[in-house]
Amino acid sequence: MPSHDRNPDQATETPRDHQGLTQRQDRSEQGRVARRRPFGVAALVVVTAVLAATVGSAVASHTFPDVPDTNPFHDDIDWMADAGITGGFADGTFRPSDNVSRQAMAAFMRRLAGQADGIAPMVNAATVDGFTAAELQGQQGPAGPEGPAGAQGEPGPAGPAGAIGPAGPAGPAGPAGPQGPTGPPASVRWAIVNANGSLASGSNVVSSAKLGTGLYEVVFSSSVVTCARQASPGLPGTGGTPPVLVVGTAGRVGDQAGVFVTAHNLDGQLADGGFMLTLYC
Repeated sequence: MPSHDRNPDQATETPRDHQGLTQRQDRSEQGRVARRRPFGVAALVVVTAVLAATVGSAVASHTFPDVPDTNPFHDDIDWMADAGITGGFADGTFRPSDNVSRQAMAAFMRRLAGQADGIAPMVNAATVDGFTAAELQGQQGPAGPEGPAGAQGEPGPAGPAGAIGPAGPAGPAGPAGPQGPTGPPASVRWAIVNANGSLASGSNVVSSAKLGTGLYEVVFSSSVVTCARQASPGLPGTGGTPPVLVVGTAGRVGDQAGVFVTAHNLDGQLADGGFMLTLYC
């Protein structure tokens, strides 16, 4: 069937005062109408029923300015426009009160039946001429070949970072760094204390005293908290044999300038004896 691209809304009837039909033509036309009437009436009944059934489930939108929402046929007219059955006039109106010509109705019917290009059929009957939809549809054809893959999409966002794994084994030690500059010389303080706790001689010493058997205290002129200490048994002056003792030192509790000294014999017992104490600060 050839395709006709025409708008039935714009194909109007010939005006009544220019019909120019002879009586013979009128009679011939009436004869043709009489012969086609059973089919035409049935078609109109089918169209009316289909339109009524389909419009009831359609959701129309406002399409034509001369068909306001208050028009009782607003949804029906918009449905016809949405379905591609009507397109209105060139000026964008529908002219709902105008008469419909037979040629316009033929185009409406063709579009409704889905015979016009680009228009899907609107008929939604259970059977057509006694045939069900399954009988009319026929067998499904084989699937077509798979189309080419589409373009790769954009990469998605990065996922959350995983948990930190355990630390690996320590690597080998690196080479030793260069030796630092020589620091300032240390300040040396010292004291030689007799077995009875008296001070024999010393440097920056304020006092010394015996606190008990093998227990001594030496007090310097300033704090010695950060100083390194060294003590050993010994006698003042020259001559004599130094006692065999083990001398230990500790900071004096409550006095940052004092040093606490202990002396033990080889049996581990506290014993009196002279000693020499040196501090490097």
